[in-house]
Amino acid sequence: MRGDPGGYQVSTDDDIKIGAMAWLRDRYPERANRNCLTNVIENLKATDLSGIESLTPFPCWLSDGTRADDWLILSNRAVNVRALARGEDNAVRELSPDLFTTISTAYDYDPHRPAPIPVSTAGARYRRINAVFL
Repeated sequence: MRGDPGGYQVSTDDDIKIGAMAWLRDRYPERANRNCLTNVIENLKATDLSGIESLTPFPCWLSDGTRADDWLILSNRAVNVRALARGEDNAVRELSPDLFTTISTAYDYDPHRPAPIPVSTAGARYRRINAVFL
């Protein structure tokens, strides 16, 4: 996984191997071989390199290990949906690598944006408009 501003992104083993080999070819072309690649990959798996245990459950807060199931990652903020609905403080936070998750959306958090129209209401409105013009 790699930490991006909008959350951690899952990388496949092949993605990591391709990236590592490209790095080796660029910086150490004389050592860009399968044995060296294997050594690099094994070192990337080491806990002391990333600082995150391989079996760390997510979503969670890395600083204390508490679960973060109610947090939604938007493009500009992390939002605790349940806490926000209850009007609690700290329901909206700046994005942070402390929140360990791979789930995010490309939508902005905007507390001043009007609520969306529910699908059932939008459909009824569409049918009424069509009935007038048909």
